[in-house]
Amino acid sequence: APDVATTASYHSDILGAEIQGLPNVFSRDKLDPGSRLLLTKLGQLSPAESVIDLACGNGVLGLAAHRAGLARQMHFCDESAMAIESARRNVDARLDAAAQVSFHHGDGLLRFSGPTADLILCNPPFHSNHAVDESAGRRLLAQCSQHLAGDGRLCLVANRHLDYRPTLRRGFASVEKLAQNRKFTIWLARRQD
Repeated sequence: APDVATTASYHSDILGAEIQGLPNVFSRDKLDPGSRLLLTKLGQLSPAESVIDLACGNGVLGLAAHRAGLARQMHFCDESAMAIESARRNVDARLDAAAQVSFHHGDGLLRFSGPTADLILCNPPFHSNHAVDESAGRRLLAQCSQHLAGDGRLCLVANRHLDYRPTLRRGFASVEKLAQNRKFTIWLARRQD
């Protein structure tokens, strides 16, 4: 296990707790502004039986969804072993043993063996090293509709300059902007109308 000295943390007002992040985990020492915007919109989403926090990083989106009463079952998925370990530590510190939680370390939702979800929350990566690269985000979004229940929804936050609408329209019956500010757009895509 990584040394505690290599762990960064920040206080999450929404969770009322410290959130930890191990090295190389996105936004390990502060809540990123895209996730902050998405968290302010969780109250507009209907409760779901099962929620996936895709590209979960330290797990803050899934933890906030659980705290908001959005889900009974939480699934945290990320390609980074450090992210999965960060999410696991935060979940262990915040959720009781009765919570139904799973972790998937892998390439997005490929080989994810959990149940189909009613809701997927996602703040997809858009960099490859230091270059802007939308392909990873588009690949993740293309996987989402296959892992949603018939009336499932995907709620994602993306930088405004990244137009994910065409990718979303290929996999979902309806796509709408839930919110937008100067930098970010929150998209809500439904599998069926």
